[in-house]
Amino acid sequence: MTNSTRRTRRCSVHREERPSERPEGVTAQESPRLLPRTDDVFVRLRCVTSCAGVPAAALTVLVAVLATACSPSPAAEVVETPYAGGQHTTTSVDYPQTPPVGGPHDPQWADCTGTVYPAPIRPENAVHSLEHGAVWITYDPDRVDGDDLAVLVGLVEGQQATMLSPYPDQPTPISLQAWGHQLALEELDAGAAEDFLTTYRLAPDVAPEPGASCEMPAFLDAPLAPGDPSAYA
Repeated sequence: MTNSTRRTRRCSVHREERPSERPEGVTAQESPRLLPRTDDVFVRLRCVTSCAGVPAAALTVLVAVLATACSPSPAAEVVETPYAGGQHTTTSVDYPQTPPVGGPHDPQWADCTGTVYPAPIRPENAVHSLEHGAVWITYDPDRVDGDDLAVLVGLVEGQQATMLSPYPDQPTPISLQAWGHQLALEELDAGAAEDFLTTYRLAPDVAPEPGASCEMPAFLDAPLAPGDPSAYA
């Protein structure tokens, strides 16, 4: 019987001595968590890949992919567009934003008592709700459903001065509107949505009439759809 011998190729990693990266005057508990330096990661990968026989070119590609994957994606920003309040009209309005965030609006507001609308609603009525300090969350039904939609429903349902409705073909899958403010999201970000609600819902320095009634039983019972005539026409 012959004993087999397994040979293991070992890699040595040379590290240069460098001063402590902890800021002066900061204790170990206070020191912020530091990510590995790029050169450290490269050295470790070089060791692993050379042991495995991976070509240097493949290592370069791997490092580039990891660097891209670890880079934070740019955060969505709230876009502000100032509008004057109190502009009532019974006609349809061609708004510059989609969905709209302010401007002329119908005399009747959309019910915004934590209301979840299963179908698109007339934007002229929704904008009046924004004037009262409501936040209107919209989503493209072709791109948002299932668990993501359930999260949006949870943010609105039972929450005064909020409403949720589908908005087909809007520029991004999810969008949040307050008077003069909009946050467009390429994907669900519950934290960003909650921050928007906290900042802009019933904010006295945002809406022209914050705290005005959000109850509108007539609209709740028979919501107007985009293109419908005003109830006051």
